[in-house]
Amino acid sequence: ETFAIASNKQVLTMGKKSKRRANKGGGVGSTHFATAAVQQPGSNLLFRAPPPNIDPSRNTYGGLPENHTDDIGRMFCSHDREYCHICCVDHRMCNRIVEESAGLKKKTTPVEEAANMYATTITALRKMEHMRPRSSEEMFEQNRQYKKEYEGKLR
Repeated sequence: ETFAIASNKQVLTMGKKSKRRANKGGGVGSTHFATAAVQQPGSNLLFRAPPPNIDPSRNTYGGLPENHTDDIGRMFCSHDREYCHICCVDHRMCNRIVEESAGLKKKTTPVEEAANMYATTITALRKMEHMRPRSSEEMFEQNRQYKKEYEGKLR
């Protein structure tokens, strides 16, 4: 995903490098001429894509999307989703807590939590072996200690 700022019909692309580069020198990003740039009214900036259309009638709370709760207390967006990429909301974790407290879902036991954390530490140690630059020996030792701690809880 690129973020483009332009002035005088030249676009400065931040992030990904452009295949067509007018400026081969150093600096941030690359400079090239925009063919499909959109100019904001009353502004000298050009953008590669038009801004999203936001319907102000659907927004409340000073621009935040409208949410609602059901009779149990779970939250959903205006599209009746607990995770919505349109509204940019994620109520899954809060809804999980509400469902556990209402008895709809089983709470995780200490053994299940220890098993999840043990698997996480094993994965972390494996991934740390492939990291460049390598993590410090203190980080390896800390994760090895966590692994031993959770392994002890599983016995």
